[in-house]
Amino acid sequence: MQRLIVALSRGMGVIAALSLVVLMFAITLDVVVRYLTKASVPGMLEIAESCLVISIFFGLPLAAVRGEHVAVSLVTDRLGAAAARACALFAWAVTSLFLAWMSWASIVRALDATQRGEERFGLIRWPIWPMRWVIVVGLVVFFTVALLNVIRVIAGRETLGAQDDVELAREQLNAVLEDTVLDDAVLNDTDSTSDAQPTATSRNPRSEVRA
Repeated sequence: MQRLIVALSRGMGVIAALSLVVLMFAITLDVVVRYLTKASVPGMLEIAESCLVISIFFGLPLAAVRGEHVAVSLVTDRLGAAAARACALFAWAVTSLFLAWMSWASIVRALDATQRGEERFGLIRWPIWPMRWVIVVGLVVFFTVALLNVIRVIAGRETLGAQDDVELAREQLNAVLEDTVLDDAVLNDTDSTSDAQPTATSRNPRSEVRA
């Protein structure tokens, strides 16, 4: 379950990053065209707004998985392990309840917007209701991450963000060890090759004399 949530959050993070790229190009194109023709490109503003929604709500789960949301540890750093775990449990429990309420309210709003075919009227008619479901997906996955952190704290384990840091350090250490072992193997092969060459050279003159 944890691997699925982490993989889903990372996939959503990739989509959020791509949305920022599209947002950048849309704004740049609109600015250039407006400077040259004194008129905006139809649909660029709507595309930019949609990409902004995707980048925000699809980035929330990944930030939670990596522990990159804003956090202040002035109090928990001065507490014992048990008290700090209790504070983490309280924080993630409140976060889970809040996200559950937000997810439910977003689902109700998305269903209503879908039934009405909610649109935005500007230079073009742009459907808004798909972005309602983007908000739902982002909040539901974020809620799942928060609930998983509650379970991990209850079980006496670190939250997902702290666990990722430990795994990153372990991977870096393993990479350093692998490079060291590879360098030692290369050096051993070089030494064995250099030791074998004089022997072969010393045998060649004898073979020539016998011939």
